[in-house]
Amino acid sequence: MAMFSLVTGAILHDRSYTVPFTVPRQATLLVFDFAEYGTLDGIPVSQNLRYAREGVRDTLGLPIEYGVLAEAEAVAHITQTAGRPYGPGTAEALARIDALSLEDQHALVKAAAHRYRTPQAQPGLTAAPTIRPAVPAPALGQVASGRTP
Repeated sequence: MAMFSLVTGAILHDRSYTVPFTVPRQATLLVFDFAEYGTLDGIPVSQNLRYAREGVRDTLGLPIEYGVLAEAEAVAHITQTAGRPYGPGTAEALARIDALSLEDQHALVKAAAHRYRTPQAQPGLTAAPTIRPAVPAPALGQVASGRTP
């Protein structure tokens, strides 16, 4: 099975399955919905995320592997919104998020989903500033003698 890029939204290919361009994004948005509304039902975020992979399979008709990838994308955004980078400490970050009140968990997932839905310019694509650094003016004595700094 081939993997897909959640960043570029490349078409997913499997020997028996092709997923259109927008489906990975739809799957991740669905994971956010499960996580957000599950907290309203009193279920912690990490548990909602585990259920979401089956929800992606059942709702969008995708193989479970794609639900797992969409879950990972949502987890990355949730932990980054909580101020924790996605990486080796992700399990610890999710445990800390689960320790928050359900209202705070709901607000965090809602904020992460909003960040995901709102397209932002990639840092590498922004233009560098074109302002040249200021050069200090030469001292009066150096100009008179013909010397420059």
